[in-house]
Amino acid sequence: MQSRQRGTLLGLAVGDALGAAVEFAEPGSFVPVTNYRAGGPHGLEPGEWTDDTSMALALGDSLAAAGWDLKDQLQRYVNWFRTGKYSVNGRCFDIGITTRRALSRFEQTGDPWTAGDASERSSG
Repeated sequence: MQSRQRGTLLGLAVGDALGAAVEFAEPGSFVPVTNYRAGGPHGLEPGEWTDDTSMALALGDSLAAAGWDLKDQLQRYVNWFRTGKYSVNGRCFDIGITTRRALSRFEQTGDPWTAGDASERSSG
């Protein structure tokens, strides 16, 4: 992976870890974040990233290994979901309901094009 791509993922992980302790908190309900903090909805240690970075790392690996290959991409997400690969603590946490359903459907069918929920009210 080239340095620019690494830098992009590193910046994402740093920002994600900075905000992890206040994830889902109402704006203005916490003091400004100026350093890493422990806690948050997932009880993370200071400097630990969330599922957002885990999925970005899986995507980065997929793009580096296979280019734009949706099946490879989803297989890497499934690997994160089932084994905790790419996660800061070795386990998948905070996976959205829609994402979980899509990955489970992909495991059942092997078809990345029909794994997602097509309804307009779904979100992951």
